[in-house]
Amino acid sequence: MGWPLLSRERELDRVVHLLEHGSAVVVQGPVGVGKSTLLAEAIDRCGVPDRSVIWAHATDSTATIPLSPFAGLLPATPSADPLVMLRSVLAAIEARSDADDVLVAIDDVQLLDDASLSLVGLLLARSRGRVAMTLRTGEGIGASVRSLTRHPRVERVEVGPLDREATAAVLREVMGPVHVDLEDEIWEVSRGNPLLVRELVEHPAGRFEPGAAGEWVRVGPLVTPGLTDLVRERMALVGADERAALEIVAVAAPVPYAIVEAALGSDVLGRLENDGFVTVAGSGDDAVVRPAHPIHGEILAAHTSDRRRRDAYGRAAAVAAEFRALIDPLRVAVWQLRSGDVHDPTLAIEGAMLALGRHDAPLAEALLAPLWAERRTPSVAVPLGRALALQGRPEEAEKVFAEPIAADDSERTELASARAFNLAFGLGRAGDAIGHLAEVGARLPAGSLRSRLDAERGVVAGLSGDFQLAIDAAEAALDADASEVTRASAHVSLTLAHAMLAHCDGFDRLVEEGIASTTATRDQLPFARAQVLIMHAHALMAAGRFDDAADLAEAEIAAMGADEPTLVPWLGTLAIAFGQQGRVVEALEAARRERRAVLDADTFALADQAYALERWCETLADPSSTPAPETERPAAGSADVRAAVWVGRADAWALAA
Repeated sequence: MGWPLLSRERELDRVVHLLEHGSAVVVQGPVGVGKSTLLAEAIDRCGVPDRSVIWAHATDSTATIPLSPFAGLLPATPSADPLVMLRSVLAAIEARSDADDVLVAIDDVQLLDDASLSLVGLLLARSRGRVAMTLRTGEGIGASVRSLTRHPRVERVEVGPLDREATAAVLREVMGPVHVDLEDEIWEVSRGNPLLVRELVEHPAGRFEPGAAGEWVRVGPLVTPGLTDLVRERMALVGADERAALEIVAVAAPVPYAIVEAALGSDVLGRLENDGFVTVAGSGDDAVVRPAHPIHGEILAAHTSDRRRRDAYGRAAAVAAEFRALIDPLRVAVWQLRSGDVHDPTLAIEGAMLALGRHDAPLAEALLAPLWAERRTPSVAVPLGRALALQGRPEEAEKVFAEPIAADDSERTELASARAFNLAFGLGRAGDAIGHLAEVGARLPAGSLRSRLDAERGVVAGLSGDFQLAIDAAEAALDADASEVTRASAHVSLTLAHAMLAHCDGFDRLVEEGIASTTATRDQLPFARAQVLIMHAHALMAAGRFDDAADLAEAEIAAMGADEPTLVPWLGTLAIAFGQQGRVVEALEAARRERRAVLDADTFALADQAYALERWCETLADPSSTPAPETERPAAGSADVRAAVWVGRADAWALAA
């Protein structure tokens, strides 16, 4: 039977109108009222080219996996900054259309993960492009989803159950003449919920027969306790193979067609599709299988035993290994984890690295913890230690990094690098970090690996204030057979150290080399170029060219957006430039802008330094001043080695005054 979209013209016209005029829209209503069907029909009526429509289907299976509904748009190399990564996804979205008609359609927005919600928020913040969403009401909705769907750009279109007359019209359209008693009974049971109407008509407990007047009447029972029980009873009647396929789709949807077909065969899928349990969207490699309605998957998942659920995850994960190009590997790693049997350690490690790249350290830890209990190798230790450190657990990370593990030179280098940065910036033990890098580097043969550790010694030394050591280490890195990334890192350290030591002679040449090196490696080191320019501003100050330094900082700040990660360090640089030439009011304004900006986004963990700079500027303005009430000084013994120089300057200035 075909099921028409009847009695929805008002809602449909409204959604079409909003989309055609560039608005964002959320189609919201309770389960089973046809939100997804209505949205798909509206998009079709708008005539948006297929290439310009990006569908994101959120499900229970993807709800804990960062950016999984948008995995096909993620950059090959993840960024160290989540905002930069999200911007690259935005660029990929806009690249799908040559005009301004790109449309992102999100089904079941209430099931989006936090990173995907942030991405949609950025989409809404841009005037270009359109966003359309469906939202299931009548159940708990998180604050982030509620905020998103109440964005000023978002228009809400309510879709509710059909009334008595509309329900009867649907029955007549689908079945033909229907006896009024049957119309009344179906209305009383369904209360106009289109999904329940369909279930009652297509799968009644009894049967329908033509009456004396040629109208359909009921023979046998019709009434059931509710939609959930009706669907569950029908699912209980399927065969063993169909049940196994349904369980895979229920726990893992949307699943590429090829994976389910390889696991259970096309005949099984065909029967499930014919019976209305699953739907297949797309074609070829893009074909995916989903429950015919989300409620089908939810009911089945809720009434599947833990053992069968684990088996379904394990079966899906095992088969998916043959179809890596068709699915997000992080999803497959999570399936394997949920199966309770990490039979493919490589998949778990790859998934953890992807989770770290998408800034989900707890998920990375969860994927690696079962491996670490049985398999202590560098390939597990490095991402696990980083995951712990990123969650603010540096002591636990140090235990992982310090574990005696057999390693080759490349693995030893990775471990030393990860451990040193945790020692320096997690535990505040910069000296130990520098010593560890030197010790491991000395055991490596001359070449790119030793060069990398030399460059990282320079980074730690420079950020902790040992500028001569930073110069020596960076120059050692450049002397060797260094990679482009290592050379760029070394140039950042060199410009930092020479600027802080006021070595102005030849600095312009150093900056020129640094800009060339960091520009060539922008994909791997997105902020290195800005770091070199910031050090150029500091060198200008050391040479007494305060106006030039302030002009450079103001020009860079003016050229970037309010959410640019380097805004915070540039504001700090501007505050220093103003402060050191006595422009204390402007210095304090810049420092306070920096402190406010760091509250919004602290990509470089500069909160302590921002406080210290603001305190320094307050002391310049009034040596007897106390910190602003809304600002709290960092906890005593802060591990951030970078803040020490500014805390010291503030205290010294106050004492001198």
